[in-house]
Amino acid sequence: MDIYQLIYIFKKHLLLLILVPIILAVLVYMFTKDQPKVYSTESIIYTGIGSGYSIETANQTRTNYLTLNIQFDNMIQIINSRQTIEQVSIRLLAQHLSLQEQNKKYISREHYNQLQKIVPKRIKDLVVRFGKTGAERDKIEQIRSLESEIENLREELSKKKDGEKQGARQTETRNTQKTGQNQQTTTRASQQRVTQQGERPEIGNNFHEVRSGESLSEISRKYNISIEKIKELNYLSRERVYAGERLLINPKVKNYYRLHRVQPGETLYSVARQFGVEVSELKKLNELHTTELLVGELLIVEPLKEGEGYARVDMPPEEPVVQEVEEFGPEYGKDRIVPPGVNVSDYEATVNNFMAHYYSSDTNFIYELLNYTHPHYSINAIKNNISVNRVKNSDLIQISYQSDDPGICQQTLKIMNNMFIKNFKELKAIQTDAVVRYFEREVEKANEELKDAEDALLKFNQKNDIINYNEQTKYIAEQKEELDVFFQNQQIKMSSAAAALNDLERKLSVKDSIYLNSAELIQKRQRLSNINEKITLNQLTTEYDPYLDKELGELKSEAKDLKTDIKRYVDRLYAYTHTTEGIPIQTLLNQWLNNMIQYEEAKASLQVLRNRKKDFRETYETFAPLGATLKRLERAIGVAEESYLEALRSLNLAKMRQKNLEMATNIKVVDSPHFPLSPTAGNTKILVLAAAIIGFLMVAFVIIVLEYFDNTLKTPQRAEKKTGLPLAGVYPDLNSKDRNKYNFPLILDRLAEMIVQNLYLRLTDVMETKKMSDEAEATPWIILVMSTQNQTGKTLVTNRVIEKLRSVGDNVLFLNYMSDDENKTEEDNNFTFTYKLGNRFVKVDSVGDLVESHYLRQENYQYDYIFIEIPAIVQNAYPIKLMKHVDASMLFVYAKQFWQKADKMALETFQKVAEQDPLLILNGIELHHVKDTINGLPPSGKSSGLGRLGRAVRYPGRLRVTVKE
Repeated sequence: MDIYQLIYIFKKHLLLLILVPIILAVLVYMFTKDQPKVYSTESIIYTGIGSGYSIETANQTRTNYLTLNIQFDNMIQIINSRQTIEQVSIRLLAQHLSLQEQNKKYISREHYNQLQKIVPKRIKDLVVRFGKTGAERDKIEQIRSLESEIENLREELSKKKDGEKQGARQTETRNTQKTGQNQQTTTRASQQRVTQQGERPEIGNNFHEVRSGESLSEISRKYNISIEKIKELNYLSRERVYAGERLLINPKVKNYYRLHRVQPGETLYSVARQFGVEVSELKKLNELHTTELLVGELLIVEPLKEGEGYARVDMPPEEPVVQEVEEFGPEYGKDRIVPPGVNVSDYEATVNNFMAHYYSSDTNFIYELLNYTHPHYSINAIKNNISVNRVKNSDLIQISYQSDDPGICQQTLKIMNNMFIKNFKELKAIQTDAVVRYFEREVEKANEELKDAEDALLKFNQKNDIINYNEQTKYIAEQKEELDVFFQNQQIKMSSAAAALNDLERKLSVKDSIYLNSAELIQKRQRLSNINEKITLNQLTTEYDPYLDKELGELKSEAKDLKTDIKRYVDRLYAYTHTTEGIPIQTLLNQWLNNMIQYEEAKASLQVLRNRKKDFRETYETFAPLGATLKRLERAIGVAEESYLEALRSLNLAKMRQKNLEMATNIKVVDSPHFPLSPTAGNTKILVLAAAIIGFLMVAFVIIVLEYFDNTLKTPQRAEKKTGLPLAGVYPDLNSKDRNKYNFPLILDRLAEMIVQNLYLRLTDVMETKKMSDEAEATPWIILVMSTQNQTGKTLVTNRVIEKLRSVGDNVLFLNYMSDDENKTEEDNNFTFTYKLGNRFVKVDSVGDLVESHYLRQENYQYDYIFIEIPAIVQNAYPIKLMKHVDASMLFVYAKQFWQKADKMALETFQKVAEQDPLLILNGIELHHVKDTINGLPPSGKSSGLGRLGRAVRYPGRLRVTVKE
């Protein structure tokens, strides 16, 4: 498929390509022309997530982009969350219902009236004004109505009494001239006093009620009074005034009348009672047509009495008692969320009432309003009209909102911004508060455990008299080691002394032994032994009790005396100078005495040391388990201390994280939502254009798809590809609409010539083959005309070919068929012969079996060509033997024909029987496909300038661009 063919296909379906886009465009225009206007506003919020300064900023070395993206996703999800949208919707509804009258900065008149119609009274009663709900206000109104009726009755009664008194005064005035003179004198004095102060202003046109959009400059120009004077009269320090506010604009009123500023909770009747005036007088003085009062409004309460000058009953406050919503921040001071004249506490109370009513059930009005399809208050409407995006890779979030009301559009986005900031901060605060509280509890718990462990160790040391366990155990171990060494030395000393005594006593005579064992000596020895024992004991305990030094000295002195006495007693035995062995007695006695003294000293020391070792053993038995217990107590203290320090560190980190989040959640609205003055450009034109383009593309796509999947033999290339046969010629559709544009007879003649030419070429090849095989005979060429399906136009095209052959002098016979029930018509049998299809048709062996000789021309000369047309080979049988005599065959196919499996099988069977493959003739093709065969189509006549221009324009279309099929 080339570009020219594609253009031809589109040209063929040009009407469809034009009508469908036009119809779609018209339909889109009809459906979109009446769509409501859409107003759009946007705001930008700075988050400071990535670039904002925090406590952790100095410790961060790189940015975690995954965490950053998660935080932005969290913010976007908070904005789109159902809770946030519910809060926005309820606050928006509370804002609109709190309006005492329509204000275009908040809601248009049309939508305000619609809202007032659909909202039932029970919902309107939830609106708080002047600190009271609707039910409370109704009771107050009833009381006011009763007071008004009572006041009217009083006025009627007063008028009747005044009429009676007036008649009496007129009678008295006419009768008393002196009284008249006194009245004139009084009048002149009064006029003099009035002249000193100036004339009192007449009541009327003293106040101006501010309309929506008015400013102080406009009001000053209207009443020809300066702005400063208006601010002075109304005690204003601000430049802005609000719709519904009443301003005093008559300077004289300030000098001659008492003024009072309405406080929260005051009514017209309470003010009247406070100053002792009538309600009707107050309404007249202040040009009021209703009993409703605004908080902060100035009222004229009564004329000043003579001599009071500029004194007033009360000094009005500097500013009207109207507050801003603090939580919404100062950036909303210009266009407040809380409507003018509405107290902040009243607005918040209204929101709380609506919230409680909303969550009370799923069948109440507010719940249905938020969950159905209201264009301004439903959750789905707000969610569908809001768009939240991060501004590229910055710390900014852009929030845009669209609505059919400019005031609602702006206010919805304002409330959305503030609810998002509030909810985000609360979420972060809840997360960090929970963590901080948890670690505070853990720190307190760990501190108590550490304190209990330390108290247990203190009690344990006090109970067991432990000051420093390590030093004490070390000292005890050193003392024990010294004691063991000393004990061992004493044992050795005692053993050596005992052995020496035994040997000496054995050497002494019996007399000496008896004398030595005398009672006196034994007594002194026993006494010396006891003293030595005490001395040893005191020496061992000196370091524990230094106060025993004196006693130790006495014991040593006594021991010394005993030693002297024993020595003196022994000296008496001097007479016994020698032993029985001849050893001098004196020497033996001295040795005995020394060994005896050593023995007694060692014996006494060992006794003391045994007791001391027993004490050390008891001390060891006491200190050994104390060490294990002390280790456990110290280990418990260490574990408790580590737990306490870890919890304290975690608490500090949590508090630092909390402070960091407080700094990080300092979200700020950089660009506040603006009030859209004009709706966004309508998209009707774009939709209409898009519908037309889509319609055109859709039709073009369908055409191309149908053309691509078209399985008919409509082009020469496709016919050759599907049949596998060489194309011998084509023939156009004779009913083509474009035939008048071209020289159609010339085209048909040229196409017939091409078929004849290809037929000549085939027969030439056959002739060469026969000469090579010596089968060439002077017989006519037998041409088989065939098709796989009926109605392929083979008879018509064959006649054209035969005419072409005859025009050059060839003798041609055309054999056609007819069924048995058809009647043969008159014809020249020398040129055309019609044979009947019978049961013997399949057995036909030669042309002679089809044609009887007497039917042929009388001259009986040979034919150059014999064309034999047979019926469709798919639906009918054909003579197989006759196929052996066929020199060439022409297979006719129709361009709108599908080449099916049956056609393919029939052709394959024929190819097995025939000597040569048939020549393919494609009939019924469109004229633009013929151009590929004869290289252009001859025009019908002389071309006009427009025709030549068209051909020049179409010339690039002849460039072939292959499209894969």
